[in-house]
Amino acid sequence: MRFFLCIFILFSLPLRAQDMQRVKSVIDTLCAPGMHGRGYVNEGDKIAANYLEAKFREIGLKAPAKGYQQKFQLPINTFPKQAALQIGRQVLVPGVDFIADAASGPGYGKAKTLFLDSLIFNNEKALEKFSAKKYNRFALVYDAKYEKAVENLPDQAKKAFLSAAVVIVLQEKLTASLRREQLLFPKFHVKKSSLKKLKNRRKVVFQLDAVLQRFYETQNVIGILPGKVHKDSFLVVCAHYDHLGTFGEKVYFPGANDNASGTAMMLELAHYFAKNPLNISVVFIAFGAEEAGLVGSYFFNTYPSIELNKIKFVINVDLFGTGEEGITAVNAEEQKEAFKLLEKINEKNNYLSAIKKRGQAANSDHYFFSQNKVPAMFFYLMGDWPHYHDIFDDATVPLTAFDPAFKLMRDFISEISSSK
Repeated sequence: MRFFLCIFILFSLPLRAQDMQRVKSVIDTLCAPGMHGRGYVNEGDKIAANYLEAKFREIGLKAPAKGYQQKFQLPINTFPKQAALQIGRQVLVPGVDFIADAASGPGYGKAKTLFLDSLIFNNEKALEKFSAKKYNRFALVYDAKYEKAVENLPDQAKKAFLSAAVVIVLQEKLTASLRREQLLFPKFHVKKSSLKKLKNRRKVVFQLDAVLQRFYETQNVIGILPGKVHKDSFLVVCAHYDHLGTFGEKVYFPGANDNASGTAMMLELAHYFAKNPLNISVVFIAFGAEEAGLVGSYFFNTYPSIELNKIKFVINVDLFGTGEEGITAVNAEEQKEAFKLLEKINEKNNYLSAIKKRGQAANSDHYFFSQNKVPAMFFYLMGDWPHYHDIFDDATVPLTAFDPAFKLMRDFISEISSSK
């Protein structure tokens, strides 16, 4: 008996480890330099989409009538080549010390610094003096806490603001994003801790190549597991695969937690349900252009591969790299019964330390389903991983509770598919 028990343990342990090895392999691949941050320079998005299509085929997911990839277009601002900034004698490191504002326009040259401080926003005479003065090619520098105040400046002051050769915003943390439009001037975000005695630095040297791609073609990737009984009734499991792309020629954003981890979770669920099919069909969707404003999921909801009224439920997974503090369910207030089911499963099995709920929020790809009256929830794990939308969100993400989170999602999907 002991012999057979040892044999069972010997063979079962590698099988359990293999799943996490597969998860880590997916995250490593999606975060590799060759994916170019899964963005819109060097076709990083297309490389990632082709990789995921190959994974869908390998798992055995079927293509919709028009193929695995659903193409769509969007405008997107990109930074494909030079990105350089020098303040005084200090040459700043792209990605570490500074990034471009997502809507930044291109530009290069030298400029003297002009600092905006609280006096301009709180003192009418100081504001009038700033607005009336004519400046010759200057670098406007201000703290991020004044960003809203800058937006609300009177028109005359805005004219002075818009005449800047370059704008520099001082930040506690560098958090990148994407935009679908472009400013007329270059704008940088600089990490405060990277600079010392900034006000003694009177000269700025800068260069930024910004390209607004007005009709960039990208894609969603869609695969279907047909149900055993009700093939025309669907459950959707989705995760966005895109990220922020590159900043200059040498810097890219890996996007491990956001959202290579969620993409890996989606693939693991596809592996499981391919071997354990449900009575209803399961549609797996890797959404593109989520970081650009939920564009891929909006397009799918506008031109769905399956009829929206035949979708029983949508499970959207994003940020699955941690989990020691539990999981949050967005849209839980609207989907009360589903949330109770989630809590019941977790209480029975003690998968995660906490289940928290939030109301509706337009913060991931569940949103447009919900707006179209399709029952949907968005799940993300909580934990100690400080890197968000920066170059340090890499494949070292801990995956602390990935396995129990997978079991919770697996059981929830199984239960929700058979309810009602």
